[in-house]
Formats: sequence, C-alpha cells, structure tokens
Amino acid sequence: VTEVETAFFARLKDAQSILSDPHRRSLYDAYGETGLRWIENPSEIDPKKALHHFTTSSTGDRGRVVAAFAVLTTVVLLFPLLLCLKLDRRTPLPWMLVFAPLWLLEALYIWAQVQTLTHLRRSMRAAEAAAARHGGSGIGGGGGGAGRAGGGVDEDEDEDDVGVPSEEE
Repeated sequence: VTEVETAFFARLKDAQSILSDPHRRSLYDAYGETGLRWIENPSEIDPKKALHHFTTSSTGDRGRVVAAFAVLTTVVLLFPLLLCLKLDRRTPLPWMLVFAPLWLLEALYIWAQVQTLTHLRRSMRAAEAAAARHGGSGIGGGGGGAGRAGGGVDEDEDEDDVGVPSEEE
C-alpha cells in the first residue's frame, strides 16, 4: 500500500465520520473543513492561516470580528476596573453597576448559544428533508423521513419549503 493510497483512505474515513455525525456535518456545512478543524481543536489553528482567512474575508465579516473583539475586551476589562473602584471606595457605584459587564457577557454568551442551536436545528431539518426527498433514511438512520407515517414525501410538495416547519411540528 503506497503512501498516496493511505492518505486517500484516511481522507475517505474522515469524510465518512463527518457525514455520519449530524453535529459535525452541520459545522462542516456552515464553516467548511478548516472551520470544523478549528472548532474541534483550536490548538491546531495556524496563525498565518487565520490571518489569511481574516484578510481575505469580506469587509462586513472583518468589521463584525473587530467589533466583537472590541466589545468583549471592553466588557472583560471593565469589570475589574469597576470592582477596584468600588472596593477602594473612590466612587459610590452601586454593586449592580459593578456587575453589569458580567451580566452583559453572560447575555452575549446565551445569545450565541441560541443562535448556534437555531442554526443546527435548521441544518438538521434541511438535511432530513433532503434525505426524505431522495428516498434516504435521514440523519441518524432509522427509516422514515421527516416524521411522516409512510416515510415518503408528497408528490406535490414544493422544494422551496426546505427548513420551514410543517404544521405538525
């Protein structure tokens, strides 16, 4: 077995593991192979590649990254500053104001989690609908498509309805 064949088999095995896991598949669909690797193992991020991806991304994406970094940095640094001011009794800040940056950070974290779960749910619905249209068993096997008794799809169903919840859901 040659080195080329071994590398090809490893890529096939990796592709199969991504496609068989709904979570990994949705991450791959959203961020590509590099994004999936970075999410699964952040220590593998090559700074040169990250900088290249950042510089070649759209202006809007770069602006969102810079804004997010600025907000997070401000929120993270603001709490210790306010806490020191409160403990040194230099200002009559109420405790609620001192802890507000942490609450804001918590709210941002919860918002990000909700967005991720919403995206994952849409991706899984779209994949299940596509599998049902093509006669597959959907993600996770188990026969039947999209929760219908016959496992099939109505012949008059419009393809534009992918990801739109049905009245049954």
